[in-house]
Amino acid sequence: ADFLRKAVAKKKKKELMRHREKFISGAVQRGIPQEVAAAIFKDWETFARYGFPKGHAADYAVLTCQTAFLKAHYPVEYMTALLTVERNNTDKVGALLGECRRVGIDVLPPNINHSDLLFTIEDRPGQAPAIRFGLGAVKNVGDGPVEEIRRARGDQPFRNLGDFCRRADLRTVNRRAMEGLIKVGAFDDFGPRARLLAALDRLIGLSARIHHAREIGQMSLFGEATGVQIEDQDSLFAGLPPAMEAPQREILEWEKELTGAYLSEHPLVQALQSLGDVITANAGQLSEERPDQQVTVAGVVRRVRRHTTKNDKEMAFVSLEDLYGTADVVVFPRTWERTKEVWIPDRVVVVHGRTNARREQMSLICEWVKSPEEVARPRSPSLSSTPAASPPSPTRHALTRRTVQVTIRRSGDPQRDFRLLSAVHELLISYKGDDSFTFLLKDGPNGDQILEFPNHSTRYCLELGEKLADLLGPGTVQVREGTPGQ
Repeated sequence: ADFLRKAVAKKKKKELMRHREKFISGAVQRGIPQEVAAAIFKDWETFARYGFPKGHAADYAVLTCQTAFLKAHYPVEYMTALLTVERNNTDKVGALLGECRRVGIDVLPPNINHSDLLFTIEDRPGQAPAIRFGLGAVKNVGDGPVEEIRRARGDQPFRNLGDFCRRADLRTVNRRAMEGLIKVGAFDDFGPRARLLAALDRLIGLSARIHHAREIGQMSLFGEATGVQIEDQDSLFAGLPPAMEAPQREILEWEKELTGAYLSEHPLVQALQSLGDVITANAGQLSEERPDQQVTVAGVVRRVRRHTTKNDKEMAFVSLEDLYGTADVVVFPRTWERTKEVWIPDRVVVVHGRTNARREQMSLICEWVKSPEEVARPRSPSLSSTPAASPPSPTRHALTRRTVQVTIRRSGDPQRDFRLLSAVHELLISYKGDDSFTFLLKDGPNGDQILEFPNHSTRYCLELGEKLADLLGPGTVQVREGTPGQ
């Protein structure tokens, strides 16, 4: 019974069906007719597909509509609140920051003079409001250290490192929190991160001497600690190389580890601006895709592990990283033979392949890999009734939605037409995005008809256009800016 419960709860059909014969034979032995036992088990199969009662489903529907309304009409406020709720889960924070980029909301990095404990909205003259990263969302930085920094800062920003050491008691902030804040850029106004890390012991020591002197009453009439020299910023860096800075890759790794996202500009950002019509999925979110689905992703090659098969042929396992995370790419021998020169660590590539679920971990089976320059090209004019729109930038504030109109001619055979409609619809929704789509049905008994799908969307790209043309013929796809009815 417990195995059946687990199979139903996890929606594992194969595991559920393994118990069917055992259940039916056991029921028959206890006097239950075989057809009744089979019918009971059939009910369990149906229940396993979606077992929520109506009340439960209705509650979810209400929350879905409410949050969709908030995200549509108050996107900055909504995303700020969502980031605050998930601030202790770096994986969730990383995914939400990626969503902010997608919808054009700027997220400003943590800053010792501007950040609060939580994520906050920051107004900018002449620009759209942005979200300021909260100090409390940095790993290893708890509420206590942030509260001490906020208390010390008050209404006056810290002028320099010496001023920071004088006002904030770094014994309370602690070394681990300071190290994390420096690594994610919260002190960038005061110097390069590697240089600040090298001077961290001096900062903590200076702050400890100042606050210890205050505690034992060594204070002047002007409120300063006597016998303690409050050093200026240059003296704190004495003896350290002036241009001391960590490599960009190491900085990105610090940010990813401590916040779940890349706060500095990732090398992929520039490439993505020219790949808006090519990319159909995110490498870091392949788990959300279905198995055996054709997708195109872009990312930075982080690691290449070569492997020799039993047939003495070489293949590779590649770790591909984008703004959302990493994905495992499997390059089989035939593909590896013709593409192995492309797989260079730290290089930006575009990979097309098939999703594959193995041991509940989604990977990508590579079919081809190219550089962004080879792939980024305008859409074919024959597939669009309007000039190609500029590809969306991950950081722009307003997204331009398009409507894809697909013309389908009826054949007179209802079943054949239904299969074609289903195939086209399945193809469109397999490309995830914000573009609307409609069907223009021609040659019907009641004239032309337009079918709209307000609850579904797609992402038009050259690859999708070519697949639609293969299904329906040339000239059957039109793309225009705006949603249906505009």
